[in-house]
Amino acid sequence: MSKPPREQISPETRRDIRRAFLTLLAVGLVIGALTAAGLVTLMNHFNLFGVPEQRQ
Repeated sequence: MSKPPREQISPETRRDIRRAFLTLLAVGLVIGALTAAGLVTLMNHFNLFGVPEQRQ
């Protein structure tokens, strides 16, 4: 069984796909960074870093 011939993707379509991929990657990184910064801020606000105090 032979493989069917691959269709050639035009340079314009390839450029558009690459641009969309990089845009989604950048947006994801920005959202992730903002989420991480917000989480760290909340954890600092509620004093959730470090070793918990020992109760006796």
